Amino acid sequence: MPARAHRILLILVALGHGAAALGLIALLPRGFPLFHPRFLINQALPGALLMLSLGTGTLVAVAPRAAVGLAVAYPAGWFGLALGCACVFPETGGYAAAFASVVGLACAGCWVANFRAFPARGRDVVLVAVVAGCIGAVISVCERAPPAHTSPLGDHPFELEAPSPGPYDWRRVSSSLGSELSIDTQTRRIEWTPGQLQFEVRPLLEFRSCSPDGFWTIFAPGHAAPPALRSMRRAGGLMLDDGASAALWLESPSHTELRVDAFVGLEAPVHSHLNSYATVTVRGHARLGLRFSPCPQALIEVVHADYPFGAPARFAYLDQYSNFRVVQATSAEKGPFATLAAGRLERDATLVVTLVELDEHPARVLGEIAVDDWAHQLSTALSPTAGFGVPENAIEFGLTSPSASSAAYIIWTLAATSIGRGWDTVTHAPGFYRNRMHLRVAE
Repeated sequence: MPARAHRILLILVALGHGAAALGLIALLPRGFPLFHPRFLINQALPGALLMLSLGTGTLVAVAPRAAVGLAVAYPAGWFGLALGCACVFPETGGYAAAFASVVGLACAGCWVANFRAFPARGRDVVLVAVVAGCIGAVISVCERAPPAHTSPLGDHPFELEAPSPGPYDWRRVSSSLGSELSIDTQTRRIEWTPGQLQFEVRPLLEFRSCSPDGFWTIFAPGHAAPPALRSMRRAGGLMLDDGASAALWLESPSHTELRVDAFVGLEAPVHSHLNSYATVTVRGHARLGLRFSPCPQALIEVVHADYPFGAPARFAYLDQYSNFRVVQATSAEKGPFATLAAGRLERDATLVVTLVELDEHPARVLGEIAVDDWAHQLSTALSPTAGFGVPENAIEFGLTSPSASSAAYIIWTLAATSIGRGWDTVTHAPGFYRNRMHLRVAE
């Protein structure tokens, strides 16, 4: 192959990596502190890769030997990334390591051809290769799920009676709490219809997208469904558990109230992308608005959001300084995020979400949902997928379709990466998590 063809091949490699760097700069979330790992891999390294590509492309024309000495960074970086993925993620990093190895081999073949035509200084080649390989390995380390920042309430569940042996007819128990209440023990879903509104409540901590070693969940096997709950009658209410890690207590003091006390125990840290601390789906409204207790002066309409791009989503979060913010994304669930309302919520305070019918004048209160333990247990560490100062916790709310009267969902999370872009995971610490909820509707 003539020397000119070698140069063209090297330019194509540089252009490909330059285009990839521009894509990473445009797509990856920003707004991280200077020394945060996500600033390094989302902005600093793509910027360095772009400069490397421009430098390589320029030197090919004027100093091909120097260009070859610099271009060894491409295969070395990919091989370093492959080794890092294989070592840091021994259970799920195999596919990523294989992909990085294939790209590295292709880049290495191009580099060897150019090195034969334009041999660079051996010392320079070794130095660049070592630096690039280390950077590639560091990328895999930065992609690992950060340490857990959630705060479970303890290592043991609170005092609950053990369930009676054998199966129990939960339909008979639920009927004693009112004909408007039912429980699906397989899906762990409570359905409550106290009047105009219809509620579907999932009060137990649930994980839907997990990784065994903290890598991206697209490389991880599916998460197994939790075991069904068993139930027993207790004076004044209903208790259910799964015989191991989850317990649920229900009480309906009147036809307008429902009290829930849920426990979930984790024996080991759990790395997850998608999960929920509690989920409430509401039907029966014409146009729903929410009022959050930290900022009671603001009435936020619940709207439909698109995915992965389009109509912006709305959600709330609590940061490390106890600042509670309700924000709106720029496109779908991706930032930057504009603040719609703000207030303060202490870590030991109850969060109250008031449901308001906006289609009436004046707006009418439909009910409220009080959550006692969310603020105490959540993580305020920065989300690796959201950026712009958004933490791992969130309260996501929206409509299931563009129609204003369609079902509305409210999803509380302690630590998740559903906001933003990516399949990165975050960690729940082991221990018992508690969720006390009090739902009320207007008479």
